[in-house]
Amino acid sequence: MGLAWEGYQPHFFILSIIFPILATIAVGLRFHARRLARQKLGADDWLIVAALIFCYAWCVNIVVDSQLGNLGGHMQFTPQGIPIMGENFALFRQTNYVSVVLACPTLGLIKLSIAFLYKRIFASHMFQRVAWVVIAILIAWTVSNTLAGIFACWPIQAQWKTMSHSQCVNLRALYSSGVISNTIIDVIVIIVPVYNVWHLQMPLKRKIGVCLIFLLGGFVIIAGIVRMVFLLETYSILKTPLWYDYSYDISPAILWTIVELNLGVICACLPLMRPVWSAFGMDHRMKSLLSKIGASLSSSTSRSSMPSFVKKSDDRSDSTPSECSDASLRALKQQYDQDIALYSIEDETHAHHSRCGTGAV
Repeated sequence: MGLAWEGYQPHFFILSIIFPILATIAVGLRFHARRLARQKLGADDWLIVAALIFCYAWCVNIVVDSQLGNLGGHMQFTPQGIPIMGENFALFRQTNYVSVVLACPTLGLIKLSIAFLYKRIFASHMFQRVAWVVIAILIAWTVSNTLAGIFACWPIQAQWKTMSHSQCVNLRALYSSGVISNTIIDVIVIIVPVYNVWHLQMPLKRKIGVCLIFLLGGFVIIAGIVRMVFLLETYSILKTPLWYDYSYDISPAILWTIVELNLGVICACLPLMRPVWSAFGMDHRMKSLLSKIGASLSSSTSRSSMPSFVKKSDDRSDSTPSECSDASLRALKQQYDQDIALYSIEDETHAHHSRCGTGAV
């Protein structure tokens, strides 16, 4: 017997297959890049693997929900307009609960992987402290939102069963605050390394190229914002506490969650792909593209109009010889380590290696 699809259900099935495959390819290429660069695997690599596993679980749960729980399809109603609580609606509520519980740790693991990657790339003591603060915030956000989702109702079964003696928090407020805070944290995680990049010893157009790599995560922010808009819109049109046509109205937000989760895994892997591009002969083309973009952006802004913190990275006139020597060695070591991981820095790598005698970290 064939599948009887309705509404958004085919979209759930297709996206829940395509996006995890793309995320798996990205993680596989990430590990291949580590091998080509002869780098040891770090916490950032294992965290993204854990995030990918959670993405698998989340997408499988969505497929089950759409095929058996009527996610994406319209609910059935009595003549009085009250939803009929059939078996598929009970399964829908169960799988919806699982989706909530899995989404927060998945998002948290992706963000933590990115934060640990930053910590690995940028060696300055100041940035290390900033990275640990960001990591602590991410852990607190992940744990608190996951626990809030698990214990939003007591007993827990009240989230998918109608129970006479149960207590629940305001689920709409809980989920709305979760998606809003998620978007805010996404913005913080994306912009944190930009300040540090401006202090690296490299031409302005190359700084812009590096920033563009980090800002690829902006696609995840866009997906998160779209999901947030759809979710808030869904909650605003719910007409009764019985979740009016909830299985259909919530579908756009769930679809964009699939995109956000898997795209987050993909974007977390992109900054490490330089060795792979080189292996496939694409390194020169990609570097040329980033160089042209950086040059066009930097040429439109004169050095005199740049903020003071940008100028200081290249201005050493006020430093003593010993300070310049120590600072230069630290900057060169830091930049060489970053060259291994980031894409757009190529020409200085071997020069820094020979001058400083540093190796891959």
